[in-house]
Amino acid sequence: MNLHPPSWWQNETGHILPKYLNPFGQLYGQVVKARFRYTTPYQSKIPVICIGNFTLGGTGKTPIAIKFADILLELGWQPSFLSRGYKGKISGPVLVDPQYHNAVDVGDEPMLLAEHAPTIIAKKRVDGIWLIEQRSSNIVIMDDGFQNPTIRKNLSFIALDSATALGNGRIFPAGPLRAPLEFQLAKADAIILTGTSNSNKTRITEQLRQLYRYKKPILRGRLAPSEDTSWLNEKPILAYAGIGRPEKLFQSLEQAGGKVIRRIPFPDHHKFTAKDANHLTRLALADDLQLVTTQKDFIRINETDNHQLRALKRMSRAFPVEFVFEKNDQSVLKDLIKEHYPRPYTLENQNDSE
Repeated sequence: MNLHPPSWWQNETGHILPKYLNPFGQLYGQVVKARFRYTTPYQSKIPVICIGNFTLGGTGKTPIAIKFADILLELGWQPSFLSRGYKGKISGPVLVDPQYHNAVDVGDEPMLLAEHAPTIIAKKRVDGIWLIEQRSSNIVIMDDGFQNPTIRKNLSFIALDSATALGNGRIFPAGPLRAPLEFQLAKADAIILTGTSNSNKTRITEQLRQLYRYKKPILRGRLAPSEDTSWLNEKPILAYAGIGRPEKLFQSLEQAGGKVIRRIPFPDHHKFTAKDANHLTRLALADDLQLVTTQKDFIRINETDNHQLRALKRMSRAFPVEFVFEKNDQSVLKDLIKEHYPRPYTLENQNDSE
């Protein structure tokens, strides 16, 4: 979505639109279910792990996908990422080359993923799987695509933001859900609650366990700075972001010790223009503020467009973050993966099991 989600997706008290849009949401949900019913998914020769979400909007899937790649590498696997390359102009399938491609070509998320493992983009995900199968990787990590029925997933992990959770519980356009919740829960092998509020995570866990009878693992984690943050104390900050929930950047900066004076949100996957750049740099210079944005936004600033965007990129700093599991949840995740795949996958493994 290019616009910020409406407030009534979270709290519909006093709003009539959810009620009137609900029939359209029910129809949308039936269409999603029908796609699964009448589509024969492609069964890959190698395991496919999907990192998805139940709702529209940002839930931190990409940092979680990167964490999964790190974990799989520790376990001896050779993962590749598969992404649709949202907002990128290349249809694929193609291997992302950070030295050659940029966010305009392949999208912002694949540029981040490619720093950690080979990354294939493909508008048709089956084509991307075919390309990965020809390479040396022995497991696929799908960044998004949980509601896509064209590929059979061996394991599906759902990122759920504890600040927004399931919203008003209605299906798009009446709410943020991408499909009926019960239908999605049945396909989820584990849920990963993100965010910093333990009380929210406890409340959502109880809701999933008691109200929806979800019995599979519910893991917890949060985004944390991945590099030294002492520079945050050098001067006050003007923070800007074009992600699903820009508030996450603003909160993370403050929790890391930064003094955020101005907060400027943009729509998700926003393409920064010369006008945006001029506005942001003028504000920063006027009050002597440090411009700070997310890694994805920083990648999306196209320096080749004009000198204003070059100035914005030169004056901005990216705030690198990583996903960190809480307590013993990373061990639980490793055990879950090893339960399904005791050792890294090879064609010989497949033959042994036949």
